Amino acid sequence: MEKRTATDPWLLLQQWCGIVTAYLEKEPPDSSVVERLALMSISYNDQWIAQALGQIERDPTVLDRLYAAYPAWVDVVESVAQAGEKLPLRKERLGT
Repeated sequence: MEKRTATDPWLLLQQWCGIVTAYLEKEPPDSSVVERLALMSISYNDQWIAQALGQIERDPTVLDRLYAAYPAWVDVVESVAQAGEKLPLRKERLGT
């Protein structure tokens, strides 16, 4: 990604989401780790989003721990959402 020449930040965010998705596919499904839940909640995989939101609803301390570790998490979520609205990822690129 460091070698890319495009200056569109939305495309960079989409590429990052693709990398995150590929990473999550290789990890064991331990949804008790706050970072994993955070990544699942902003992925483009509907099943992961549902699992993350379900866990977050059952354990209200998850978001508190996430915000304590990453104070700008709200900005990350908003940026990813805006990138998805502006230029949606094509599922065939992610192999799903």
